[in-house]
Amino acid sequence: MSVKRFFWLLTGTSLAGAIPAFAQVASAPPQTESALDEVVVTGTRLSLEHSLDIKRQTLGVVDSISAEDIGKLPDQNVAESLQRVPGVSIDRDQGEGRFITVRGFGPEFNTVLLNGRVLATDNVGREFSFDILPPELISGADVYKTSQATFQEGGIGSTVNLRTARPTDHHGFFVAGSLGGKNNSEAHKTTPTGSLLASYATDDDRFGILGSFVYDKRDQRAKRAYALGWLVDQTAGNLSGVAVDGGTGQSVDTSSRERIGGTMALVWHPNDNV
Repeated sequence: MSVKRFFWLLTGTSLAGAIPAFAQVASAPPQTESALDEVVVTGTRLSLEHSLDIKRQTLGVVDSISAEDIGKLPDQNVAESLQRVPGVSIDRDQGEGRFITVRGFGPEFNTVLLNGRVLATDNVGREFSFDILPPELISGADVYKTSQATFQEGGIGSTVNLRTARPTDHHGFFVAGSLGGKNNSEAHKTTPTGSLLASYATDDDRFGILGSFVYDKRDQRAKRAYALGWLVDQTAGNLSGVAVDGGTGQSVDTSSRERIGGTMALVWHPNDNV
């Protein structure tokens, strides 16, 4: 055996004998258990818990959606936020949600409330246009599918109660906002959209004040092709009483919508009786 080969064998044997000793020295420290004082749940899981609490505490069939904060319902309007509720479908106008249908009953069979008060409508019928309400102004919505004695009549399909943010939702000084843009590839324009909410409330909920502002603008351009239908009882050559194609057409629709909204709220409890 050469001197070089003997040296490598000796080195390998030394390392192999040192490995178990090293493993014994670097043993893992003993684990200790620590108790948690409090677990705070926020985010989407908290909003789901709020919805379940409303269903438990309500006598009847109700479904709810709630926003974590302002701007956390990333929809163009409240109608598109309500379509997440089971049994609710929406009608769109130029690609944007406008009316809701609940359990197969059309928009005219629903009663819409804002913090428990009836909202007026700008339509000829009883249907309410949800596209006038930005989702940033709404902290939650309750869809009651069964009527209650405390509600006004008219909600055959459902009674929808929209809830705005309250000053006492957060203690201390609270600010939340969002800023974004909408781009229409046909119009080649980018329009701004943004919201801002600020509130202050004391720790004992005796006093609170809130203000919010929302701005949204949308420029749209869409191309469409349409058919003029069929013309019946026509004469074509030697044939009579036939239906012929009325022709086709093309058009370019452009629209511009600007939505400005805001809320103010003041809470004051001088004492337990007032």
